[in-house]
Amino acid sequence: ELVRRRPDIQAAEALLHAANAEYGVAVAKLYPQLNISASLGSQALSTGALFGGGSAVWSLIGQLTQPLFNPGLPAEKRASLAAFDAAAANYQSVVLEALRNVADVLRALDNDAQTLAALATADIAAQGSLESMQRQYALGAASYVQLLTAQQQAQQNRINLIAAQSQRLVDSAALYQALGGGWVASAESLR
Repeated sequence: ELVRRRPDIQAAEALLHAANAEYGVAVAKLYPQLNISASLGSQALSTGALFGGGSAVWSLIGQLTQPLFNPGLPAEKRASLAAFDAAAANYQSVVLEALRNVADVLRALDNDAQTLAALATADIAAQGSLESMQRQYALGAASYVQLLTAQQQAQQNRINLIAAQSQRLVDSAALYQALGGGWVASAESLR
């Protein structure tokens, strides 16, 4: 239901409905059509009898159109059926591509979550290591180069964590786009 709101799926669905309607019209043309019209007039031999009750004349005209005399109609039906089949195949292709797109983005978000959890744990460990190295340096048990190395590792872990958070946001936006605008129920779909 969420993916159905995508514009490409809605366009393919509209084309499918139009092709179905055209096929219905082509099938309807194969049946005989009977058009009946009626008209009311008056006939009189004299002006005095013009508006009399016996002067009213009904004229019924019937017209029967025979599709048997139009050999192109079965070909029209076959052509519209082929167009319907093409629209159905296009619709199926568009839906499958959209579902694949959503599945890929969901997989990427799952990978992002795992990476983010691992990098958050690594950042906590790097910060703990840095604090330990700062205490050792303050006590004179570690050199300044060791302190700089611990700071560099802690900063690199922080940069990796921020990059992972950024990628998670990018993939969240990609999911929003893949779903055709998000997952919040619109007022139209609640009716």
